[in-house]
Amino acid sequence: MDLHGRNGQPQSGVDVSGVDQRTRAQVGIQCRGRGDGSAWTNSRLTQKDLREEVAKARSFYPKLDVFVVLTTGPNDVRLKKAAAEISERQARDGSFEVQVHGWDWIEGHLSEHADLAVRYGLIAVASPDFHDATTASTIAKQIGSRLATAVELMNDRRSVNERFTLQSISKHLGFPDWRKLEAIIEGRPDVSASELVNVARALGINEQWLLEGKQTPFLVDPEDYRGAAEQFDSIQRLNPRRIVFVRQSEDDFESIVAAEIDHFRWVTSSHVGGTGKYQLLEYCCLIRRLYRTFDHPGACTLQGKHLERADFMRLWAGDVYPGTFLHWGHNDHWWIDFAELATGRVEGTSDSARELREAIRIARVVLANHQGPSERDGWMRTQLVHAGMPVNEPKSAAHYPLDLGLSRDRIDVDG
Repeated sequence: MDLHGRNGQPQSGVDVSGVDQRTRAQVGIQCRGRGDGSAWTNSRLTQKDLREEVAKARSFYPKLDVFVVLTTGPNDVRLKKAAAEISERQARDGSFEVQVHGWDWIEGHLSEHADLAVRYGLIAVASPDFHDATTASTIAKQIGSRLATAVELMNDRRSVNERFTLQSISKHLGFPDWRKLEAIIEGRPDVSASELVNVARALGINEQWLLEGKQTPFLVDPEDYRGAAEQFDSIQRLNPRRIVFVRQSEDDFESIVAAEIDHFRWVTSSHVGGTGKYQLLEYCCLIRRLYRTFDHPGACTLQGKHLERADFMRLWAGDVYPGTFLHWGHNDHWWIDFAELATGRVEGTSDSARELREAIRIARVVLANHQGPSERDGWMRTQLVHAGMPVNEPKSAAHYPLDLGLSRDRIDVDG
């Protein structure tokens, strides 16, 4: 379907036109608003209005097979009867069929396309206090149920004293009264899509999941980063108060970065690390750069964690609130050993320890190969310089001494 012209232009009585993919019929639609925008107080479309719209649509090109009039007024049996009579006369002349539908008909179809209802701000166009349930209130209740689920997930494994309450969440959202949040959860009030988006963003909830039921509950950065520089810039823009480098415990060097923005909100990276040799060195550069930038008094805290594969994948997908796994527990310093390429400090025979030692070995080889001129030298040089890695000091990977630690002193890359 396509818009046909705009307000103020001659439209031959047609606002939207297109071909019905099921019947191949040429369809034209005329939209007639009524009154103040309320579905329940609007004046009705009259039979005279309908005849006038049909007369204008006869001049539309290409020739129509079906002409539909949509109105924000309620359905009207007399209008539908008039449309049927006009259609019967038109059929004798080989002209188009006429249909007319009111707002309650439109609401009936919104239940099949809740994402459109949300996108265009139609989630609460009618009050649920009326005796017949409306599609809008059904959608609002679905959204409220998902918000309640998100809060429940946020409180998973928390003690009573640490739980997020409607009062604490409302204060964080800037609501003057916690009962407004309760009303949203129950699907009762008229709430705009923009208000719900603000709620989602303030709590680290995936807005597509909250509004449309798509994807997963919690916010995973949608960008698939290609290098350390892009990842660093994204994390820096978040201005986090804590960064957690998370690895899975099994035999793989998969890792994600979770950033805690405030007491409520986390963002999880879509993907970092990987087993490719350039990915490993870039990931090492990313960790070093984050440490050199953030680890000082008044900045954020950096930590490391290992998770079993099932929990790791749930966190990576956004199925679980990050604080559930990352809010407490031991700080695993695997990330700083990796950033310093300190193979000797990685002890143990576990899969994760063996993978970490192998990742360090590979990163050392790539680093040694990039000390001399190469076709990739310009690409890697920037990453190395930003991370404080030595540049243009060719040595064998086996004896490469990287004893710089994570000093924040500037390095003279040209000396």
